[in-house]
Amino acid sequence: AMEPQIQARDKYDALSLAVHNLEGIFRELSNMGVDKTALESMEQEIKSVKTQASQAAIALGKSYVESQKQVTAIKIAGGSAGKIGVQPESPYDMTTLVIKGQPVSMDSMHFDVQFFRNEEQSDRAPSNVSDFIYNSTSSMNGGDKTKATEMSNKSMKATEHQYSNHTIEGTLVIVCQCTHKIANFVEGMLDAEKAINAWNSTFPEDPLETDAASLMEAALEKTTAPSGGGKGGAKNKKALQLLTGQ
Repeated sequence: AMEPQIQARDKYDALSLAVHNLEGIFRELSNMGVDKTALESMEQEIKSVKTQASQAAIALGKSYVESQKQVTAIKIAGGSAGKIGVQPESPYDMTTLVIKGQPVSMDSMHFDVQFFRNEEQSDRAPSNVSDFIYNSTSSMNGGDKTKATEMSNKSMKATEHQYSNHTIEGTLVIVCQCTHKIANFVEGMLDAEKAINAWNSTFPEDPLETDAASLMEAALEKTTAPSGGGKGGAKNKKALQLLTGQ
């Protein structure tokens, strides 16, 4: 009864992962200054994979409903099919899961530097600095004019402020941009009931109880346990290891 749902889930997960990987590569290429025309085919491919992922998500929902109908029918019939096996559910609350990209290492660096000498106080150094930053950041960001305009305006204001309050001999401008490899991490909250069930299934010889007395006893054991390798010590501590990311 669950096999179609599992297959649909595997298909959706594979397509979702492909979308995130393709988008990461696309961002890296854009940051490297690759011409947008050359990236059009890749952008179309990403849209195509997103469409397939959306269709797979709909199919997953339909298969889930159908699987639940079959499971319910088996339960109503008294479970005549029998139990083959059981395993704990993921302790994560699936409704809170969010996939986030985090930079993990430097991939490339773009560097530009120029010195603007100010012969007279009336020289157009602030304007020259602004133009230089605009052109440099625009080329580094694959022609992104919005970010370039924002940074050049900020530099213009900062330079004008310094020129109005000080005698400036020159301005050294350094523009640097780094691209990073992106790793996808899954962030979410734990479901307390699922976490307890997962623990009890993993360590049946050391189950967790949810009554007040058992919780108090567990808390006291944690705060009074010795730090060495004896009973309750650090070497005998049990833990559920949850790995999220790729």
